Amino acid sequence: MTRLHLEVAAQPLAIVRLDPGAGLPAWLDWTARPIVSVSRTAAEMSIIFPEMLIPADIPGERGWQAISVRGPLDFALTGILLSLLAPLSKAGIGVFALSTFETDHVLVRAGDLASAIAVLRPHHDIAVEANTGPAYLYRRAAPEDAPMVRDLTRAAYAKWVPVVGTEPRPMTADYDHAVRTHVIDLVFRDGEPIALIEMIPAEDHLMIQNIAILPAHQGQGLGRSLLSHAEQTAVALGVKELRLYTNQRMITNIVLYERTGYRRTGEEHGAFGTAVHMSKRL
Repeated sequence: MTRLHLEVAAQPLAIVRLDPGAGLPAWLDWTARPIVSVSRTAAEMSIIFPEMLIPADIPGERGWQAISVRGPLDFALTGILLSLLAPLSKAGIGVFALSTFETDHVLVRAGDLASAIAVLRPHHDIAVEANTGPAYLYRRAAPEDAPMVRDLTRAAYAKWVPVVGTEPRPMTADYDHAVRTHVIDLVFRDGEPIALIEMIPAEDHLMIQNIAILPAHQGQGLGRSLLSHAEQTAVALGVKELRLYTNQRMITNIVLYERTGYRRTGEEHGAFGTAVHMSKRL
């Protein structure tokens, strides 16, 4: 299967049906983003257009999000749409497919977007456009990424050394082994790795082993985004519980986890200090 670069647009879309003999509506703006598409057959005219730009009294199917393949694609390529539709179908996610001269687009309902991203992410690279700010590219770490994972983690946790009194456990982990046995997703901005989340799937839960964000990108909401990404991954795996742990001296981490729905389930004393164990039911 060809690994594709997918882009998720933030702007919700609507699909409108008009009579085949109707002219183009006055509200249609060809410069609108991310997609303007008009198709006509003998039976109907269909328009795909940004939801917020369609008058409220126009009936249609609203609340769709576009997942687009970065093009251009060679016309000789085969199986592009299938590589998207097959895993989505297996997960029970309905789609509206659209092909243009240069590429393919798959629309999913907004309520299914998180699950769709989680289903597709193991097979393809996905950049999710934020409503404001830059787009972040998530990519599954490969064995050759072990040095990158190690360096990013050590840079992210360095500030905790004087707080904890020793190097926290993630700074000493064997990432040559972890990239082969755990699920590690890297986050890129402008082509540079800035964060990661390391997860360990189990039969009845998903363990968040490590969240690491470079110091220059901390305090910008990436922590919450990575926790949300873990929830999407858990949904795709069919498990209903997330677990994690953190050092009891990392107070800001504990506050974030509690604010996002995690509760304390116990403590563990060891060579790295006292670990606070937490969990969240989905």
